[in-house]
Amino acid sequence: MKEPGKSSVLVVDDESSNILALTEILAPDLTVFAAKNGADAIKAAQAHMPTIILLDIIMPDMDGYAVLSTLKESEKTKNIPVILLSALSDGEDIERGLALGASDYIQKPWSPVLVKLRVLNQIKLSGQFHVDGCEHRIVDTALSARWFGKDTRVVEEMLNRLMKRAGLMDAQGTLKYAIAGLDLLKGVKRNDCDARKYLTKLRIFVSQARLAMDKIERIDEENLNDYVIAIHGLKGKSFDIFASEINENTIKLESAARKGNLNYIRSHNSAFVKTMWDFIYDLEAMFSDLDLENEHE
Repeated sequence: MKEPGKSSVLVVDDESSNILALTEILAPDLTVFAAKNGADAIKAAQAHMPTIILLDIIMPDMDGYAVLSTLKESEKTKNIPVILLSALSDGEDIERGLALGASDYIQKPWSPVLVKLRVLNQIKLSGQFHVDGCEHRIVDTALSARWFGKDTRVVEEMLNRLMKRAGLMDAQGTLKYAIAGLDLLKGVKRNDCDARKYLTKLRIFVSQARLAMDKIERIDEENLNDYVIAIHGLKGKSFDIFASEINENTIKLESAARKGNLNYIRSHNSAFVKTMWDFIYDLEAMFSDLDLENEHE
């Protein structure tokens, strides 16, 4: 039974041991419901209306993607945040879940501390977006006004409120994190003024960038095709998160690689690699800070 005034989580996993472990992690803070298959998960979500859902992707009969699609198609459950649990590490698998409406993902084997922080952080963010249901409508109206050249003060005021609630801006309206080559404000705007969605994209970018760096650091004629694929991937993803400096560098490096211009790549790649690692470390430091802030609230 859900305790009045207490947030709740629905854990969906076909492995009883995983349900037990997640229950032990989350029960001190949340009311925990559980389901071991997709059909039961959908019924439980509709019956209990949990604050958040932890959903395993790989399950028999009805996998996590199918469950997620069904939840997001229902007017009753479409606004419940869903965090995917997955042993899959392929970027396309993660992107598929996000495209279907997932709020975040946690890769197995997971850390108990990370699970708790991610869940509580999503509850915090989702609560901020549902407490005042008119916020997104105001932002949508204001953005429309901006496109037609009208007063933009409402846009900036609302955006500042959302940035503060996400922990990206302090009470005085100053950005708390200065990451070279990244425009946090424009990034949030590009993602429909949804700070939660943007932060999730940044986390995914870091995960995928780490995988790409192995190919980018070891450039030679034999692995030139792998280099092109890795750089091309970073080019698209850096544009999506509004990392303009990285995006510009990847455009030049990809062009040189496709032309077989190894001299240009060798003279510029070391600086790019350093920039990328600095960027990754700065983002990871920001995530740790945001997670710790949420833990202490």
